[in-house]
Amino acid sequence: MAAKLWEDTVVTALRDAQWINCKGFALPQTFPPGFVKMDGNAESALGDLLYSSGERYYLIEVKSGRDEVPTEWIEKGKYKEKVVYASLRTLWEELADASEKNRPKDKRDQLLDFFLKSISCHHVSYWNPWTAGGIATGEAVLEPYMVACLDLFDPEGPAKGKGMLKWNNNDFRIGSTVNGTLLGARAIPVRKIFHETSCAFSVKKINEKFHVVSATPLGLPLDEFESYINTLTDIADGEALDLHAIVLSNTGTTFKVVSTTDDLKSIFSPSAPPERSPEQKLEVLIPPSSFDFSQENLDNWRRKRGSTFK
Repeated sequence: MAAKLWEDTVVTALRDAQWINCKGFALPQTFPPGFVKMDGNAESALGDLLYSSGERYYLIEVKSGRDEVPTEWIEKGKYKEKVVYASLRTLWEELADASEKNRPKDKRDQLLDFFLKSISCHHVSYWNPWTAGGIATGEAVLEPYMVACLDLFDPEGPAKGKGMLKWNNNDFRIGSTVNGTLLGARAIPVRKIFHETSCAFSVKKINEKFHVVSATPLGLPLDEFESYINTLTDIADGEALDLHAIVLSNTGTTFKVVSTTDDLKSIFSPSAPPERSPEQKLEVLIPPSSFDFSQENLDNWRRKRGSTFK
C-alpha cells in the first residue's frame, strides 16, 4: 500500500510538471486535459491528441523508489527479465558486438543512435528521499531507464552471468546548462523535465572526469518516439508488455498510463475514433447559395437581420 502511495505521488508530480510547462504553449486560461489516472487497461483512441505538431514525447516507468528498479530483472530473488528490459538488453548486446573491431560501422552507428534516443525519451521516475536539517524530505525525480539499469545491476547477484552489463567506459547522464556550465547527474527533479536546456548525454570517463560524446534534448518528436516504441515491442515478438508506465507530451495534450503492449500500440493506431458526446457531433450545414463566410460578410448579414440574428 505504501509503495502504491509513493507511485501515485510520482504520477501526480509528473502531471504537475505538465501543467506548469503548459503556460509556455497556451494562453493563461488554457489548461491541459483533466488528469485521469488509469490502472490496468488504459483507455484507447488518443490518436487525435498525439498527432499535434511540435510536441515531444516521453515513456516514463513509475517506481516507488530507486531500489525498485531491479524488479525489471529480478523477481522473488530469481532472475526473470521483464519484456522492456529484455528488449533493451538484446540491443545492448548487439551494440557491444557491433563495436568490436572489423565490424560494419553502419550497424554500430544505428544502435548508438537508438540508445541516444532511449536516454532521451525513456525514463524511470521515483521518489528520491534525503534529509535537510535533520528533517526527512525528498522529491520525485527522473532518471534514464538505461542509466538506472546499468548502475543498479549486480553481476555477482542472482543475475550472475546474465543481464545488461557495462562493457566499456562509456556512460549516460541527464542534466542542463546552468550559468554557462554544463552539469549532469544520473537523475534530475521531475519539475525540470520540460526545461529547454535539459538534455541527455552520452559521456566517457577520462581521468575521473566525464567528457560529453554526444547530447540530445529530452523527449522525442512523434515519429521518432513511435519508432522507438515499435522497436521495443517488435523485439518482444507479441509477448505481453508488463510495466507501469506513462506516455506524456511536453505541451500537456497527452498523459496516458499504459500496462500492456496493446495499450502502447493503441496510442499510435487507435482501434476506434474518439467518441464525442451527442452535443459535439458534427453535421453538414447547407449555406445560402454563393454566400461568402468572411468575417465582414457575416457582420453585414447580422446587421441586416437586426436583433433576430444577435
